[in-house]
Amino acid sequence: MSILNCDRQSQFRQRQGIVLIVVLVCLFVVSLLTVTQIRSLLMHRRQTRTQGLQIQAFWLAESAAQRARAKLKESPDYQGETWKVGAEKLGDDLPGVAVIRVERASDEKNFRVRVEAIYPDDPIHRVQVMKQFVVELSASGGGSQ
Repeated sequence: MSILNCDRQSQFRQRQGIVLIVVLVCLFVVSLLTVTQIRSLLMHRRQTRTQGLQIQAFWLAESAAQRARAKLKESPDYQGETWKVGAEKLGDDLPGVAVIRVERASDEKNFRVRVEAIYPDDPIHRVQVMKQFVVELSASGGGSQ
C-alpha cells in the first residue's frame, strides 16, 4: 500500500505543479494586457491634450490677428507687440503669448502682419501656431483684409 500512496502523492504534486504553471501563465497574460491598455490610454490622453493645446493656440492666433487689425485701424504707426494673455482670459489655468509683427508693404497702403501664438507660455510643453496676412488701409484710415 505504501507504494500506491507514494504514486498518488506524486501524481497529486505533479497536478499541483501544472495548475500553478497554468495560473502563472494566465496572470502573466492578464498583466501584459493590462500594461498594454494602460499604455494605450496614456498615449490617447497625451494626444488629446496636444490637440487641445493646438486648438487653443489656433484661437489665440486668430485673436491676435483681430487685435492687429484693430490696432492698425486705430493707428497706422502700429508696429506690433508681444501680447501676453493671462490664464483667466483664456478660460484655462495656463497663460499664452502672441507675438505680432507689422511691416509696411512697398505700396505704402498695405501692411504685412505676422502672428506667432504660443500656448501655453511654457518653454518645454507648448504649441506654436503662425499666421500671416495682409491688411489694406483705405484712404480714410479704415482697414480691410
